[in-house]
Amino acid sequence: MTLTRAAESSRRARETVAQWLTDGPQEVRDDAALVVSELVTNAVRHVPGGVRRDWVDVQLGFGRGFVRLEVTDPGVDTSAPCVGEEDLMAQSGRGLRLVASGVRRSGRSLMYGWKPYISHGRLRVVEASSCETYVLCYEEGTFFVRRRTTGQESYEEAARGTFALASAAWISLTATYCPSCR
Repeated sequence: MTLTRAAESSRRARETVAQWLTDGPQEVRDDAALVVSELVTNAVRHVPGGVRRDWVDVQLGFGRGFVRLEVTDPGVDTSAPCVGEEDLMAQSGRGLRLVASGVRRSGRSLMYGWKPYISHGRLRVVEASSCETYVLCYEEGTFFVRRRTTGQESYEEAARGTFALASAAWISLTATYCPSCR
């Protein structure tokens, strides 16, 4: 489903995803609705508009025992966004943490296909876990999560794509696998 980026887009995406998952477990339906609402809201609020830039695409896929939700937007071509400090009293800024939390709360783990990291240009570190196990990176217009391989001599990457995808992966991986970072 492709939506025009507008104030009502997150509501429409939330309702549509809930409808698509009508026959699924209530918990999965609720969490998917929350995740899509947060990601579409981020696209509406933070992606600059312009010619051929007023869209956000929502795709839902099913497999045996999993649901895959994808939200794609035109992205930004200026400075890289970053995950802000957690402030429970702030009116905004918790969306990506809610996304990662919603996926974990459903009892579903985010699964990532790790592959060898090959440099494609200038690498910029956006965020790193305090133990430096997982690093959210930006390179040549895309974001991804990088980690050292078992031998510590090279790196591998996962979740290459939009900021929303990579940062949700980074938050989830750090929260799940870095006990010293909790």
